[in-house]
Amino acid sequence: MKTILCLTVCGLFLAAATTFATLDIVKSGADWVVGDTSSGRVLGTFWNPDDSSSDFGYEGGSGKPEFFWSKERQYVAVNGGASRSRQVYLYQVVGKSLKPVEIPGLSDEQAADINALKDVRADGADAVRWQGDDTLLVHFWAVDRVRGDEEEGKKADVWADVEVNDGEAKIVGTSSEQPDAPSSQSSFPNPAPPSGETL
Repeated sequence: MKTILCLTVCGLFLAAATTFATLDIVKSGADWVVGDTSSGRVLGTFWNPDDSSSDFGYEGGSGKPEFFWSKERQYVAVNGGASRSRQVYLYQVVGKSLKPVEIPGLSDEQAADINALKDVRADGADAVRWQGDDTLLVHFWAVDRVRGDEEEGKKADVWADVEVNDGEAKIVGTSSEQPDAPSSQSSFPNPAPPSGETL
């Protein structure tokens, strides 16, 4: 009898796990909300454009966030912040909620080109795309202040491959060269609906 009960409980647990893919971030009125697309139930506000408040810890400033779901929709990377100060937020889908995942910063060696800039006027990071090996390509960058009308500010770029497993992220490779054009991003489309669409 105990064995049957265990199998039943385990079966229910596994069935619940399959509902992860029904979680999404969608536009509802002026807000971006986290909702269950299988039931239509709104679980909370992800981003309120009026005061940048969030039930899930997103702090995006005044800029409209961009969402990038992993292939199996277990993780969502979010670009937020103003144009001169960008940040990548990463979340794991856990049950019917989003759990923040910390993306580690670059080491001093990896960020050497960025740290060499003397008068930075803008810096940040942007999630570019989920890649074929399920790593997240993140672009870390900084721009020096322009000195004169005919001068251009120096820019430093670091492209990092971020591996995410079991709710933890680590940088597994970096490059200071610009990667190929992100045409492969079309295989991992941004699932955010058109403006005005509601859950």
